[in-house]
Amino acid sequence: MQHPFSRGTRVEKTNSEPGDAHRNGEMGTVRSVLGPTPRDIPTPRGVIPKGTYGYFVEWDNLRGIPIATVGLKVKAVPA
Repeated sequence: MQHPFSRGTRVEKTNSEPGDAHRNGEMGTVRSVLGPTPRDIPTPRGVIPKGTYGYFVEWDNLRGIPIATVGLKVKAVPA
């Protein structure tokens, strides 16, 4: 099971896919935490595993608009 990031955690986008609004290496701040998911969730791109967290991240290049992302696509970085 993945461990959640706290509100205010600085994160970097990783594992971006075509169609994602943000690319690998972009930085942001966690504003809200969702989860963990109670079961595997099928999506058009694959399965989000049970225990995955989601986050609303305010990206540095888009201030004031938190964007939802799956925890599998971000990693914590030092503030």
